[in-house]
Amino acid sequence: SADKSIVLKQVSYTTCAQGDNSWQISASTLKLNLEAGEGSARNAVLRFKNVPILYAPWFTFPASADRKSGFLLPGFTLSEQTGADITVPYYFNLAKNYDATLKPRYLFERGFQLGAQGRYLFDRVLGMTGIIGEGKITGELMPQDSKTKSSRNLLGFQHQGRLFENISLNIDYNRVSDEQYFEDLSNRFEDTAITNLPRQLTLAYRAPGWVTSKVTFQSFQTLNTNISPLLQPYRRLPQVEVDIDSPTNWKGFRTGIHNEVVLFSRDNATNVTRYDSEPYIQYDNDQNAYFVNSKLSWRYTQYQLAAADTFNQDRYTRNLPTLSFNSGVRL
Repeated sequence: SADKSIVLKQVSYTTCAQGDNSWQISASTLKLNLEAGEGSARNAVLRFKNVPILYAPWFTFPASADRKSGFLLPGFTLSEQTGADITVPYYFNLAKNYDATLKPRYLFERGFQLGAQGRYLFDRVLGMTGIIGEGKITGELMPQDSKTKSSRNLLGFQHQGRLFENISLNIDYNRVSDEQYFEDLSNRFEDTAITNLPRQLTLAYRAPGWVTSKVTFQSFQTLNTNISPLLQPYRRLPQVEVDIDSPTNWKGFRTGIHNEVVLFSRDNATNVTRYDSEPYIQYDNDQNAYFVNSKLSWRYTQYQLAAADTFNQDRYTRNLPTLSFNSGVRL
C-alpha cells in the first residue's frame, strides 16, 4: 500500500509442527507497517485444542525488535484468599535504557491494588563504558484491604553494578507491610513459602594487583512470627573479606590467603564475632596429555562470644589443615 504496509486477510499463526495446531492465533485482518515497525490485527482469536480462549476485536504489536508501549496479556486467578483476581498490566517503553510497567489489580474479596515495576540500565558513567549498572524497583499498594481493614504494601529494590573502575555495589532490599502479605495477596504459590526477606548491601574493591576486598551488610525481615528465636537468622553487621591471590608463577606454583571478619548479631541472643584465615599454596600443571592439580591449605577459625556461654567459655578456635590432589591422563 501507499504507506509501505502489508495487509493480509484471514490469517493464522502457530509454532506447532505441521499438521499439529495445538494452539493457534487467527485474525480476520492483519496489517504490517514495515516503515513504522508496527502491526495491527482485527478480530483476533487465540485457540487451544481448537477451543477459543481469548478474543480481541483490535490490538497492535511491534513488527520489529523494538519494544512498544501498550497493554500486556491480562491475568486472572481464583482463590479462597482473594476471590476472583484480575490484573491488567500496561507497559511503558520510556527509553532505550529504562522502562516501566503499571499493574492495576482488583481482588474481589479484598479491593483494589496498584502495582508498578521500573527497570533501568546504565552503560556509561564517569567515562566508563559497557554495562556498568542495572536494577529494578518494585512496588505494590493496597490502600484499604476490605478483610483486614488496613493499608498493605510491598517495596523491592535490586541493583548491581560498578561505581568506579575497580569498585562495585550490589543492593538487595525488600520489605512488606505485614507478616501475612504474601499468604493473603500473592498469586504465586512459591511466594507463600517465604519466611525471611533479605536486605543486603555489598561493596567490593578489586585492586590492580592481587588484592580483592568486600564489605557486606545483611539483615532480614522475618515474616513467620511463630519461628523460635533460636531459628531466626543472624544479621551480618558487617562481614569484611580480604583475599590476596598471586598469579601462577614459578613452575605452576601460586600462593594466597583468604581473610574474613564477621559480626553475627541477633535480638535476644549473644553476639558473635568470627575470625577466619586460610593461607594456601597451589600447584597447577595442565598439559595436552595430562594434568596435575594440588593444593595445601591451613584454615584457622576463631569465634569470639560477647558473653560467656553455659560452658563458661567466650572463645572457640579451630585449626584445619587440608590437602587435595587431582590428576589425570588424556588419551
